Amino acid sequence: MKKTLTTVLIFAVVLAVLLGVAYLAERFTADTDTEAEAEPTAVPVMANAFNETSAVTIELSGTEAHISGVGAMVSDGVVTIVYPGTYRVTGQLTDGQLLVNCEDYDGAVYIILDGADISCSTGPALYVAQADETVIVLAEGTENILRDGTDYTIQETQGQQSGAAVYSADEIVIQGEGALTVIGQAADGIRSKDGLTIEAGSLSVTAADDGIQGSDHVTITGGAVAVTSGGDGIHTTEGAVTVSGGSLTIASGGDGIDAAAEVYVAGGTLNITAGSGPENYATIALADASAKGLKGTEVIISDGAVTISAADDGLHGDNVTVTGGTVTIATGDDALRADGTVTLAGGAITVTESYEALEGAGAVISGGTITLAAETNGMDIGTSGLTLSGGSIALTAARPVSVDGSILLTSGAAYLTATGDEAPMEFESITLTGATLAVFADVDSAAFQAGGTVPGSMLFILPAAVEAGSAMTFADISGAELFTLTPNADCSAVLIASGALAQGQSYTLTAGETSLTGTLSADCTVVTYEAAYTANGDMGASGEMFTARWAS
Repeated sequence: MKKTLTTVLIFAVVLAVLLGVAYLAERFTADTDTEAEAEPTAVPVMANAFNETSAVTIELSGTEAHISGVGAMVSDGVVTIVYPGTYRVTGQLTDGQLLVNCEDYDGAVYIILDGADISCSTGPALYVAQADETVIVLAEGTENILRDGTDYTIQETQGQQSGAAVYSADEIVIQGEGALTVIGQAADGIRSKDGLTIEAGSLSVTAADDGIQGSDHVTITGGAVAVTSGGDGIHTTEGAVTVSGGSLTIASGGDGIDAAAEVYVAGGTLNITAGSGPENYATIALADASAKGLKGTEVIISDGAVTISAADDGLHGDNVTVTGGTVTIATGDDALRADGTVTLAGGAITVTESYEALEGAGAVISGGTITLAAETNGMDIGTSGLTLSGGSIALTAARPVSVDGSILLTSGAAYLTATGDEAPMEFESITLTGATLAVFADVDSAAFQAGGTVPGSMLFILPAAVEAGSAMTFADISGAELFTLTPNADCSAVLIASGALAQGQSYTLTAGETSLTGTLSADCTVVTYEAAYTANGDMGASGEMFTARWAS
């Protein structure tokens, strides 16, 4: 009897389940057209991973949509995805919205855009109200468009938010091998109140304000991303911006990348034009606006190719660090600007145009190939001072180096060309042990040393200025060539100091038809076409007069 009763109960339960499934299938599957009834009262079992073969299809047509499958419904032109799963969207919606609202149901929503064109006059074209994660998959070989209206706001518990063509309250990911054009007419192009990751695809974003905005982070690992924006190209309100792959092209009215936290570049190709470039500096300054290339609490570049044309600073942060990659900057203001320390440890850094090439409380240079050009100060360093322990610097500026603190040169090479008529270097103190320093200027010895003297150096005062680009040689007394030097501007004074030189030894600088010889002392030995003497007024290292030798 017990066994029979149990069998009956099991049969009843199975029958109830089958009837429930049949009820759901009747209400939420197959041919769902423009109008549908209320939201489901029961939860069907949905796939929680990407499954392209079993994707629910959403075919858009004008202001209507046809849905084949379980998990979405349409009403008044709004297609709402209510459960996690995979959805394929095709066709054109001329004035409607794709809404993701999974409420408390766990799982990711995968939206395959397969030739989809959605315009919405009253809100975002794609609006993710709630989902654990939304993944936009761009179908290979397809063109897709998402466009919002020009005037609306989004009401959230935190208050009203301005709009975006793609607006997500949660994490959003973009991937796939297709193309997506996003047109943000109200404000932003793409905005996530959580995080945003771009992994692949061809993405073009045009926005009245910020092109791409995330809260926790914006991460780009691949794809080809092009942003044209009235505000910032990429912006975060709380987290970091990371670029590790792909290509990123930005033309922004504001900052190219503006992160509330760090900016990391670990790969990829970045081409950024901020504020229409250096020639627009005055306009940006008068408007008290910000049009920097990369801006964050920390700007860290370890790899990749970064090209910046900015009306404002090129790289700007509490600290700026470059350890690899290539960085090319043209700016109307400072190229490398840190409130703290600028650290250069590798890579190739080129500043083609700037007001000041490098500014910070301190600068630490230990590697890399660095070529800098500036209108005023090449390096404007605060009390933390300047340390050179590796790398090669070629710097051309009105005053190449101005340091409120000390300069320590232990390794590497610095070639400085002054284009102004004042002292090319200004500092509190300087120590050179193993590095090589060459400074070119068109001033006399008094003006050259007005900013400080370099112990253990030789300052050659030429009888006539040498033209920019003219090669000079520096040799020991045996005639063995130690350095070949080329100034980037006309010069009549050349200072040379190196840890490879020995006190008490004679050295010769040859510039064109002129050769000047002097003997290195512990002070700064000044060599002219008449005599050689130390900076303290003594005659030569051993008190002898050294007349100039003229090359035949």
